[in-house]
Amino acid sequence: MNLKNTIGLFATVATGWAGLHAQEAASASTEPESPVVELEAFEVTSMKTFSDQAIPGETPVAFTEMSKETIAAELGSRDIPLVLNTTPSVYATTDSGGAGDARVNVRGFNQRNVSILINGVPTNDIENGWLYWSNWDGLGDVTATIQMQRGLSNVTLPTPSIGGTMNIITDPASSKAGGSVKLEAGSNGFLKGTIVLSTGLLKERVAFTVGLVAKTGDGYARGTWTRGTGYYFGSTILINERNRIELFAIGSPQRHGQRTFASNIAAYDADYARSLGYSEADIEGALTRGPVDSGLEFNPNYAPVSSSYTGQQYYWGGQHSRQDAGFLNERENYFHKPQINVNWYSTLAEKTKLATVFYYSGGRGGGSGTLYNTSNVYGFQSSSRAFGFLPNTDPLYGSAYDWNKTIAANEGTRTVRDDRDKNAGESLAILRNSVNIQDQYGIVSKLTQEFSDNFTMTAGVDWRTASLDHFREIRDLLGGDYYLPAPGQESEFWANGNDTRLGLGDTVDYNNSNTVDWLGLFVQGQYSNGPLHAFGVYGYSTIDYGYTDNFRRASAGSSEAYSLESNGLDGHQIKGGVNYAFTPQLSAFVNAGWVTKAPIFDGAIDDVTGTLIDPINEEFTSFEAGLRYETKDRKFNVSANVYSTQWRDRTISSVSEQNNTITYQRGVDSDYQGIEAEAAWLPLKWLRFDAAVSIGDWTYVADAPFEEYDITTGNPVPNSGKLYLKDLQVGDAPQTQFAYAVTFFPVNGLSLKLQGRTYSRYWADYDPSSRQDETDRGQAWEIPSFTVFDFHGSYRLPVRIFGDVETSVFLHVFNLFDEVYVSDATDNSSFEGVPGAPSHSPQRAETFLGAPLTVNAGLQFRF
Repeated sequence: MNLKNTIGLFATVATGWAGLHAQEAASASTEPESPVVELEAFEVTSMKTFSDQAIPGETPVAFTEMSKETIAAELGSRDIPLVLNTTPSVYATTDSGGAGDARVNVRGFNQRNVSILINGVPTNDIENGWLYWSNWDGLGDVTATIQMQRGLSNVTLPTPSIGGTMNIITDPASSKAGGSVKLEAGSNGFLKGTIVLSTGLLKERVAFTVGLVAKTGDGYARGTWTRGTGYYFGSTILINERNRIELFAIGSPQRHGQRTFASNIAAYDADYARSLGYSEADIEGALTRGPVDSGLEFNPNYAPVSSSYTGQQYYWGGQHSRQDAGFLNERENYFHKPQINVNWYSTLAEKTKLATVFYYSGGRGGGSGTLYNTSNVYGFQSSSRAFGFLPNTDPLYGSAYDWNKTIAANEGTRTVRDDRDKNAGESLAILRNSVNIQDQYGIVSKLTQEFSDNFTMTAGVDWRTASLDHFREIRDLLGGDYYLPAPGQESEFWANGNDTRLGLGDTVDYNNSNTVDWLGLFVQGQYSNGPLHAFGVYGYSTIDYGYTDNFRRASAGSSEAYSLESNGLDGHQIKGGVNYAFTPQLSAFVNAGWVTKAPIFDGAIDDVTGTLIDPINEEFTSFEAGLRYETKDRKFNVSANVYSTQWRDRTISSVSEQNNTITYQRGVDSDYQGIEAEAAWLPLKWLRFDAAVSIGDWTYVADAPFEEYDITTGNPVPNSGKLYLKDLQVGDAPQTQFAYAVTFFPVNGLSLKLQGRTYSRYWADYDPSSRQDETDRGQAWEIPSFTVFDFHGSYRLPVRIFGDVETSVFLHVFNLFDEVYVSDATDNSSFEGVPGAPSHSPQRAETFLGAPLTVNAGLQFRF
């Protein structure tokens, strides 16, 4: 699909298609007595202005805003990105199924190129750009609005908002005293309680709001239990007429079991695999990779263990008993990432305002996995000789670790295969934690000067500094008394080297300290004159990275640790747009932008091998044009737009310690273009329709060369070649998406919504560096189209209890018809693919199937 065809299709859609959430509607049941029920008006607040939230009919960008009412009506205590699935070009899944392990993709870009802001503060990981939603459990309960700006957006911060910007605003401290209590229950043992209390405005100057959350659940996949709490604090202090301070603190200490390994489709559901073309020979072949027909809940990272094993596990600085005496998680995540903001809004003069946020974002926790050392027994490393495994024919846990057999071998004097002697109590196989300790401090400050009634300028600074420690520690000795590190797992500073006996909590394998220092400067001009609104932004950023390997000497005999620096990595962005209102109901916009993005930490320093990488900035150019229309009675609105984004100079680098080489795969270029439309229609005060469409065309534009260099000398190695990518579709998200909903308000206070989503043209994910075979130009496996329906119902009781307490009940049913479908897939898996099956076929993919039918229900009291 070229741009000309895209624009033509856009014109058709703009005139004939209605899409979802063009501007969120307030619940029509909140004012049923009114003879006219209108779609919700947009409210501008200081926080929204500071966070650069777009304004409909004025800001020339494509966006969708979800109100607090909509979030409450549709989220159902899921991970926050999942509520955005009804907006164009957004694809969010539960991914592996663990609580908080969701992922989101916008316009074909994953979370590393989607900027996540909470109260105007950038929240993506400062090293790699990722975001872990388990750190924000409970955020949905205190969110006032979520605005999904697609594309480069109008956000002034020089952040990686290439696919889009998710702008989350939490509840301010309420000026009225009161609160709420919400109790929830759901499928798979899910229980949750939330309480929010507000003091109201005290002495006309101070207000406080406090929220507390606690939840527990078993998860729909085996071993994906969750235990967590959350807290929220918001306050407002009116110092005087010109100065106001707001304080926000949010966090969610949590633990949850994970399923990190995807599996062959046949491992979950053999009949579904057959419907996709598996032969009986393929089903038999799948048994060589793992079990077959183990159910949607199959989890290869979770298996039973004898309750007689009482070995302790170490995490969060202490020893603990297992979550379940009868089972053992290979993969468990535990983390606490608090964020504290102090927002200061100051009116320096009648036309001069200063808004500043001082913030802290910390982090303590990690994730578990396996570690082993068989070199001192077998003379080489082998996980299959360190761990016992359950047979693939085991109907529930096939191919998972046999913990009982492993524990017995660690305790005894024979290896798990019973073919070698070993020292009694020496653990050849253990569980480890990969620990992440981080402290980040930052300031975002914006000075706004109104030069006239028509022109305003904003200049600002975005400064951040972070220290991050990454190391592994021994979590569970699995029956043994000590662990001897394998070659490469020891510290050069240890006197006994590989003969050092390690116990619970001891550091092993690696111990790195990284630093990131970021400085961003930006200036924005805004012009408004009657029907015309325009903005332009220039942003500059410079980043310094530092790396210290605390296990490695700077040189032979040195007492100093090995360290590297990569400094002065610059980035730029220029973007702007114009919106013109032809009438109060009809407006059009256009925007364009160019971004040169400095590499993330891993693109500058390989902290696995301690190697400097020659960084090259990635470049993005973007164009958008769109229309918005709203009827005078505000019962119908529609917005539609086209977009085109080019990603250039993407470089994939890899380091081979064994060969002492570094490989650069440069010019992995791709184009993203498409159409998007959404609207809402309220023909009657008891009936509402919503729908949305996005059709994309995301492709790699050319083959990409790669070059190899000797790390020591810097000389090229004669091993160049190409990645054969030209015309391949970009995978990892559906390129065609439809969403539609009908909502009934039959009686006062009752809302019933049926919501559907259809996805197609969805190619499995793949690593571009894997496409090195010139004879293989085939597309990645195209995941079959699928449709999922959800139901949401709520009822506000017509009577109040205890004087003035309002009571509501609610019900969410996700995947109403229990559809079986592939939600996430990786093409041509070397781990899970059926041997001998055709390339780029379902038999060769590793997958997660979509979440089954799940229910969330509860009641809420407001007072």
